[in-house]
Amino acid sequence: MTLDIDQWRISDGWFDVSGTWNPVSDQVRALLRATIDDKLQAEDQDPGPPIWFVHPGERHPLWNACDVRLEDGTDVSDDETDSGAVLPADLPLGVHDLIPRDGGPITKLFVTPTAQALPGKCWGWTVQLYSTRSRSSWGQGDLYDLATLAKWANTNGASVISHNPLGDTLPLSTQEPSPYFTSTRKFASLLYLNVEAIPRAREILGSRLDELSNAGRALNGSPLIDRDAIYELKLTALRQVWAVAANSAETREIIGPLGTDPELVDHATFNALAHRFEAGWDRWDRIYSHPRSRSVSSYRESHQDEVDFWIWVQGLLALQHSRAATAGAGLMNDLPVGFSQNGSDSWVDQDCLALDWRIGAPGDEFNPDGQNWGIVPYLPQKLRARAYEPWIRTLRRLMRNTSALRIDHIMGLFRLFLIPEHDEVTGGAYLYQYGTELIDIALMEAVRAGVTLAGEDLGTVESEVRYAMDERRIPGYRVGWFEDSRAADWPYASIGSISTHDLPTLTGLVNGSDAHQREAAGITVDPDDDQRMRSNLERSVLPAGAVANEMSTGDLISSAYRCLADSGSFAVFASLEDACMSDERPNMPGTVDEHPNWRIALPSTIEDLNSTAAPMITEAMTDRAADPAIWNVVESTESGSMDSRH
Repeated sequence: MTLDIDQWRISDGWFDVSGTWNPVSDQVRALLRATIDDKLQAEDQDPGPPIWFVHPGERHPLWNACDVRLEDGTDVSDDETDSGAVLPADLPLGVHDLIPRDGGPITKLFVTPTAQALPGKCWGWTVQLYSTRSRSSWGQGDLYDLATLAKWANTNGASVISHNPLGDTLPLSTQEPSPYFTSTRKFASLLYLNVEAIPRAREILGSRLDELSNAGRALNGSPLIDRDAIYELKLTALRQVWAVAANSAETREIIGPLGTDPELVDHATFNALAHRFEAGWDRWDRIYSHPRSRSVSSYRESHQDEVDFWIWVQGLLALQHSRAATAGAGLMNDLPVGFSQNGSDSWVDQDCLALDWRIGAPGDEFNPDGQNWGIVPYLPQKLRARAYEPWIRTLRRLMRNTSALRIDHIMGLFRLFLIPEHDEVTGGAYLYQYGTELIDIALMEAVRAGVTLAGEDLGTVESEVRYAMDERRIPGYRVGWFEDSRAADWPYASIGSISTHDLPTLTGLVNGSDAHQREAAGITVDPDDDQRMRSNLERSVLPAGAVANEMSTGDLISSAYRCLADSGSFAVFASLEDACMSDERPNMPGTVDEHPNWRIALPSTIEDLNSTAAPMITEAMTDRAADPAIWNVVESTESGSMDSRH
């Protein structure tokens, strides 16, 4: 059986983990084709410009004489040879216009690097920022806590902190807990704002700030994150500061340059409307359903103060994020697969999206019933017709104030499993993307920004994806629970760890508590699966002959991280969950309300980390300690501009 992809880029089926062929039903195929046809045949549909991808140093012949207009507006002429016009070989990285002198169509010319250079061997921490409280936190970790953590990590030899996505949620009283299901990927949530650090907050709020901060710190006493309460407290404080300081010089200094940022203005307008209707855009009055409508423009003009408020909030977040990025260890941001169907990103980019479909995954050994992630997909044809502008905008935003970017489920750049809205997971199909173009653009933006690019590639990975990553030196992940080879044998172009946020902690699997938590959540526990994971752990990151179940928790953590420190991977990550000897994983796939996913706080505060197993892990990593600056600049192996954006 061979895979067939039709003209709509829909596959006729897929092989599951057991090698069984699963054909796509005629009904699903017809529905998806109709969705794509409707989008492509929409009124005023623009087929988009021709697109051409090249690498620096390449000399390609041209059909006609052309000029190249670079991103900065500079015009460059083609090279003349005896054989005719040739594309200049020394073009900088970027998206340029190839303009025929005879007046033909303008081609979007993408000059992308062939590969990235990786930093030297180093180590860092994986962090769920919301769970990482300090004693001064208002119920969850914030950007000031991230700065404190970065300084602590740097002091103890770590080079980088890999944190969860920080994307903004809908501005509603009920807050979405998952950092992978946000309103937008491009802008941060006010939940991560340190309110007490807002300019003039103390002066304006006075004793009211003490009341709010006491209420916020009282939330630290709960083992679970109460985002709804945190949001109410922080929004209340922000509104009260804004009421006094909206027209102050300090505030206008923050808002001024941001007010000309069209992406931010769109997002602020969305939040203003969502706050008014107390809902996502699928429940607004229809006149506001499109960001380019006259009604939206009129609303923005008549509610400028509210729009400015949300611009100001993002300005404060950007300032605090910048502070964290320069506090110590470098930061590694996280790019989710997508965003919610009724949020800011889907409102802005709705013309490129299949709004009646959801991204998910077919069944596998960990989730036999498959998964519906609830997020909406871009249509590859529409994204390409826009010359990938939405993709580029997202990348550039997430590469600000960061040293590295992790692309979650990087396989999704090549194909996405789509499910009709409200249908069962089994009724889905793979829609193939223009994967090499998407990954080339991601690498181009990373190299220009001085950011190291990595891809989470756990699960079923097609050979095309593996080849594309290897060729471009984009590291994937090696996880001890899954590997049967010694960590020392893992390839240099990889990132090593013992677990992930979706998998058990060391303590949780070995002492059996993770199995009990799965049973309590209604998940069938197969003892053989757990034993297989323990066996993988023993083979990959424990000394020869060690038996995980016979070791104390302290010895297990120390031994595992000493072996991980010897990994062949250029970077390895320790988890704060292991440092705090937590037996609870951040997320349990296959559950929603059955388990407190993304709501579990670490049992120790940042101030108490040196009293946990963190010093033991730090000692284990001593030989890998490197200058944290290696994560702040990544040198390109290509000629071309190094346009820093962070």
